[in-house]
Amino acid sequence: MIETPHDESRATLLMTKNELAARLQISLGHLHRMTQAGRVPEPVRFGRCVRFPVALIDAWIREGCPIRQAIT
Repeated sequence: MIETPHDESRATLLMTKNELAARLQISLGHLHRMTQAGRVPEPVRFGRCVRFPVALIDAWIREGCPIRQAIT
């Protein structure tokens, strides 16, 4: 039997724009400008929903927040 993560674990796999802005302590407008400029990892889109993978954001922060084009 394959174990699946608990609901709490699943909730932490993706974060919203509001959650990311709060984590980075920046405004939503600034986050939008950073996203458009390629300064944050590419978000995942589900129709109109935009989410950021927590693991990718954590890795991005550990690497010193490089611009998206430099992430390989």
